[in-house]
Amino acid sequence: MDKEGDEQKTKKRKVVVANYMVTVATLVVWWHEKHIVKEPYLDFKVAREIYLRRLYYGNNRVCVEQLRLNKHCFTVLCTNLREHCGLRDTRNITVEEAVAMFLYVLAHNFKNRTVNFNFIRSGETVSRYFNIVLCAIIKLGRHYLIQPETEMEGYEHEKWEWFQDCLGALDGTYVKVHVLLRDQGRYRNRKNEIATNVLGVCSRDMRFTYVLPGWEGSAADSRVLRDALD
Repeated sequence: MDKEGDEQKTKKRKVVVANYMVTVATLVVWWHEKHIVKEPYLDFKVAREIYLRRLYYGNNRVCVEQLRLNKHCFTVLCTNLREHCGLRDTRNITVEEAVAMFLYVLAHNFKNRTVNFNFIRSGETVSRYFNIVLCAIIKLGRHYLIQPETEMEGYEHEKWEWFQDCLGALDGTYVKVHVLLRDQGRYRNRKNEIATNVLGVCSRDMRFTYVLPGWEGSAADSRVLRDALD
């Protein structure tokens, strides 16, 4: 009986020791993986700076391909937005980066998630600064879009004798667009294309003096013209 009791105690000791060793080994492995073996550290700020410098301070061909502007035009645009539209650098983002994100979306029709990955910014930041730059661009248009003066004289060509007192011409055109599935019925025109109906007016010298975009492709030309007159 004594021998059997000693053997059972010995087995219990061995089981306890084995469990203790397994626990210690597990803790050692956990500590090693957490504190010793680490993933390579990536400085997102440095990575973003390298990407931006390569984008609009690097090769001129790359700037044109990615932003549809050469470096000089990009610099002039950013300067004008600063001087005339009040666009300013913030603590986290510069005017150049905000304008680059804006042009990047327009140039390639990229979605928000693609831009926030490439520029290493959150989707909210990309959306917010896109709208900020858009409003600034609209303000800047006042300095470049000048309403031409109406000239009735100086058109002595024989074809104009049939158009006395004519100021210009107007016509509508379809511009293809991408819309949500639920809206495609309203934007489908008579050619079975998903498009928007745009009205354009030009003067005698073929300069656009008025453009009305935004109408659905299913809208009749007379309805668009009535909206312009109103």
